[in-house]
Amino acid sequence: MKEGMKVWGLLILMAPVIAARGGADDSSLVCRIALNLLSPCKDFLVNVEEETIPETCCVGCLVLEKIVRNLKNRRKLKIGLCKCLQRDGSFSGADEDKAFQVIGTCNVTYAPILTGPDVDCTKIF
Repeated sequence: MKEGMKVWGLLILMAPVIAARGGADDSSLVCRIALNLLSPCKDFLVNVEEETIPETCCVGCLVLEKIVRNLKNRRKLKIGLCKCLQRDGSFSGADEDKAFQVIGTCNVTYAPILTGPDVDCTKIF
């Protein structure tokens, strides 16, 4: 848990920096950070027989939730993040029902960070 808390603290500190930055590569930066944060979830999301959501998955989800909330008026970045997660989920074969299970188990209250393939990202932000 200590390692997860270190990651949490570091990324909470980064969230306002990401939100305040300006530049063309912001979307790809936010996408890479998000995919990194959610990487501990991948095995659970793609492996039908995996029944346990790792604690590090929940930590990553909650950090990502905080980052997205700190993006406030950066709608374009949020839409880009949504599309990034959709692409990765489709590419990796993530199970949509398991993604919703992660949201519930990890107490993610800002669900747009884990979107299904049929969600119109321009309408949720």
